[in-house]
Amino acid sequence: MRALTLILLVLLLLIQIPLWFGKGGVLKVWEMQNQVKTLETNNTDKELRNQALRSEVEDLQAGKGALEEEARDGLGLIKPGEIFIQVLSAGSSSDNPRSNSGVIQTAPPALYEEGQGTRPAPVKGH
Repeated sequence: MRALTLILLVLLLLIQIPLWFGKGGVLKVWEMQNQVKTLETNNTDKELRNQALRSEVEDLQAGKGALEEEARDGLGLIKPGEIFIQVLSAGSSSDNPRSNSGVIQTAPPALYEEGQGTRPAPVKGH
């Protein structure tokens, strides 16, 4: 009787090995569930980013206000008659000699065509 119990116990353990460590075993399923959670989180983050980009594209296509804002912030556009003032922090250093603190850059109206703007020279650290 004791030998039969031992044989059945060994067979039970042998049956359990593929269940836990096989191709479709419990450990593999847990690992895949963790991968799915990670991918879902990444997808959610990317979807939020895509929505923000879609919104920005719609704003740029819809009106001149958003286009002008992008041109001013991203490209440094200034309009005729405007004065471009750049304020640098005290701790910043730059290789550009034109970017000293307190420098005011203006462009005479004669350099502009009617209704057109221009970009100031690029400055590091801006």
